[in-house]
Amino acid sequence: MKKPVILVVHRNPEKLLQQIDYSLDNGASLHSAADGMEAMLKCQQLKPAIVIVDIDLPDFNGMTVASAIKDNKENQALVYLTGLEGLLENAKADRYLPYGIPYELFIAQLKHDFQQIQGGEKLDEGMENAIVQQYDCLVPACSREDTGGAFSVNRLLSPYYHLSGDGLHYTLLKSDADVHSDNKDGLYGFIFDCVGHDLLSYGQAMNTLYILKTYMWQYQAGVYETLDEVIKAVNREVLNNFVSATLIPTLCFFMDIHAQKLIYCSAGIPSLLVKYKDHSRRESISCRSYMIGYDRDVSWHEECLDLSSVEEITFITDGLNDLLREKSESADEPMAFAKHDDISAIFIKIFHDNK
Repeated sequence: MKKPVILVVHRNPEKLLQQIDYSLDNGASLHSAADGMEAMLKCQQLKPAIVIVDIDLPDFNGMTVASAIKDNKENQALVYLTGLEGLLENAKADRYLPYGIPYELFIAQLKHDFQQIQGGEKLDEGMENAIVQQYDCLVPACSREDTGGAFSVNRLLSPYYHLSGDGLHYTLLKSDADVHSDNKDGLYGFIFDCVGHDLLSYGQAMNTLYILKTYMWQYQAGVYETLDEVIKAVNREVLNNFVSATLIPTLCFFMDIHAQKLIYCSAGIPSLLVKYKDHSRRESISCRSYMIGYDRDVSWHEECLDLSSVEEITFITDGLNDLLREKSESADEPMAFAKHDDISAIFIKIFHDNK
């Protein structure tokens, strides 16, 4: 496979070329130009993927060179301008890096861009359609106005790659809704975490989403009295209908805002986060239990949390939980990864001043 070309335009490029070669694990074909004229000619010849132009060149201002490269439509290069202390009118580039920027930031940006260029795979139609569907079916946020001033709800779905094996959903039930009269007002929802990040995992996540929505609706309608009954029914459905052995960490909940309580049942979601009034930090409430799909003959237990002094509740999957644990355990040391799994969460903010 032909290496992507990087062209460095600099009076003294040797040191920078060595640093780039080391940082990119010798993955690029590196070339240099000592002035602007040579740079423009080499762009025509080499068709570089990335051009790094220093502002201080012997013949032209680096901004002129960068703009000329960008304006030539034969060049598809990503253009960096480095050493900036100001901008000329009509300057053109893709990355503007000021004078004195830490070297580590420059290399981090370069590595990210290079990985994007190296990867550069064309997604097939099935993958592209699934990505669109993933966000089309994501439940919208609820504002404080939507809930009559009592609380607000937001959510996060951040796939590790293109598709997430996670899923979440919630439903706001109001007394004027056209549902069974025995229903209680509040927020009904769930969050779960299937294994993997590909089309197969996404298909499994969509099936799980449908099953959980069905049984949570039956809970709302009074078919099931407790959430542990819901979890057991979902477990039975997964074991009966999923072809391969499947373990799905899941948490279902009902927030009864009038009674100031949260009822929840975890099946493998390790914890939820709670922020109390007058506390600056979120506390983790452990709720480890068997995952859905583990076995037919296991049981789960519904829990209840008093909300009278709670300001925020956050339901999270393993991806975010692991990162939070790494942060707390690593003290001041940076984490090895910014993100190494799907990240999903439901955020609930409670307003106790509501009248």
